[in-house]
Amino acid sequence: MLIWLMWSIIYLAVPFNLAVVMEHGYLAEREGYIGYLLQTPINTLFEGGMVHLWYIPSLALSVLIISWFANNKLFQLLLPVAAIVYVYGLIAGSYQVITDVEAPIFTRNGPFFALLMVAIGFEVRRNDWRMGSRPAVALALTGMMFHFTEAYFLHQKGHEFFTNDYLIGTVPLSVGLLFWLISNPNLGKHNYWHTLAKLTLPVYVCHILVAIIANNIAGFAGLSGPLRDGVVFSFTLVGSYILAYTIELTPLSCRNLRQLGSTTLKKLEYQSNS
Repeated sequence: MLIWLMWSIIYLAVPFNLAVVMEHGYLAEREGYIGYLLQTPINTLFEGGMVHLWYIPSLALSVLIISWFANNKLFQLLLPVAAIVYVYGLIAGSYQVITDVEAPIFTRNGPFFALLMVAIGFEVRRNDWRMGSRPAVALALTGMMFHFTEAYFLHQKGHEFFTNDYLIGTVPLSVGLLFWLISNPNLGKHNYWHTLAKLTLPVYVCHILVAIIANNIAGFAGLSGPLRDGVVFSFTLVGSYILAYTIELTPLSCRNLRQLGSTTLKKLEYQSNS
C-alpha cells in the first residue's frame, strides 16, 4: 500500500494541463481535480490519486479477506462468498441500468470484482487444478464471446459498450486464460521477458504520468488527430518503461517500498502480539 500512497500523492501533486498552469496558476489547475475527488470521498479512498490506482487497494483488500478465510479454515466458503460479492458488483455496476441498484462506491473498486479473481487464482494454486491447453482456450473464447454479448445487450439498454470493466463472461474468459498459461509453463521463458515482467507494477503505476506529459507535449506542438494519438501512444509506451526502469534504480523503487511495507507490518504484528 506504500506504493499506492506514494503514487497517489504524486498524481495529486502533478498538474495535468500545463497550459492552464501557465495561464491561471498551479493551484487553479489542481483545484478542479481535487474538488472532483472530494465529491466522492469514499470512492476516492478505494481508488487513490488517479483512477488506475484502484487495482492496488482492491488487490490488498482481496488478499486480506482471503487470509481471513484461510486462517479460519473456511476454504469451502471462499469461492461462494466471492461469487456473491461479484454478482452484487455486477448488479450495482454494469447491470445497474436494469436493476437500479446503487452501491456506495464504484463497484470496480474495492473487493467486488477483485475478490473472486484473486480467490480463483488462490484456489487453483492451493488445489493444483489443471486444464489442458485446448479446453482452456475454448473456455476463454466462450467467455470472451459471452462478455461481448453481454456488453452489446447492456449497450442497447443504455450502458455504453466501452464502460464495462467486468461482466459474467469475464470470469470464464479470465479462468480460461489462467489455465492456458498454466498448461504452457515455458511460454515466455526468456531472460528478456523476465526482465520486462519485473517492470509490470512500476510501469502500471507510472504510465499515466508519462501519458500526461505526452499529452502536454502534443498540445504545445499543436498536434491533432491520428498523428497526436500516435505520438502520445508511442511516447507513453517507451517513456513508461524508461521511467519505470529509472525509478527502480532509486530508493523509491516498488521493490524497496514493498520490502518496507512488509517490514512495517511484521513490526506491527510483533508489537500487537507482545
